[in-house]
Amino acid sequence: MKKKLKWIGLGLLGVILVAIIGFLVWTQLTYGPTEEALGYAAEATEVDNRLEFGQTDSEVGFILYPGAKVEKEAYAY
Repeated sequence: MKKKLKWIGLGLLGVILVAIIGFLVWTQLTYGPTEEALGYAAEATEVDNRLEFGQTDSEVGFILYPGAKVEKEAYAY
């Protein structure tokens, strides 16, 4: 009985370790920009860790909030 509990415990520990390592790897993988988006991002000005396009005195515009593991440069289209 002790041997069986030991193997079950080791199996559970192995599954938990694989899950933790998998999660850590998954968090490091992000969706990066294409070459075209990098070209547009080079034209932007970076202010407070965000990209700004166009005229600074414009009264009309829209805001994109990067998320879901997508880098901010990928939204440069």
